[in-house]
Amino acid sequence: MALGADDSILLCIDFQERLMPRIVNSEAVIRRAALAIRAFKILGVQIIATEQYPKGLGRTVPELRGLLDSDPIEKIHFNCFEEEAFRRIVEGSGRRRLLMAGVETHICVAQTALEAIGRGFEVHILEDATSARSELDHEVGLRRMEGAGAIPSSVEMAIYEMLGRAGTAEFKEILKLIK
Repeated sequence: MALGADDSILLCIDFQERLMPRIVNSEAVIRRAALAIRAFKILGVQIIATEQYPKGLGRTVPELRGLLDSDPIEKIHFNCFEEEAFRRIVEGSGRRRLLMAGVETHICVAQTALEAIGRGFEVHILEDATSARSELDHEVGLRRMEGAGAIPSSVEMAIYEMLGRAGTAEFKEILKLIK
């Protein structure tokens, strides 16, 4: 079944100022996350961002923070579902698909994805908007999540799947972002 805006949430996990400079391909990962946020806003996808211990790791990078309609959820747990505010928003939304982007792949993204799968969510990992401090940890994290049932995807793949067809007002607006 194709992705739909009305049953999906984009999770932007821990794109933080003091962490991103240490992340493999951080500039490209931030650009892809920004594209995802812009496009999914046009499509009406709910967007949730998190920050892991912002006192130590800083706030969400400005390139993404300025695109968000609400403040990131602060957390101390690696698994986002351990935070009541996160759990309340996600479970209260009634949406059952999570499109996940963020850092680090093998820690907060993986632990949240594994928990989400266990709770019956369909999880899509936007691999081009996800990374870690090492390529090995990134790859192991992706394999672990996929082995547990997460669906590998990319930002553009998810956007076009959600669009479904050309010629719509949303398509024309998103096309400007992609070109």
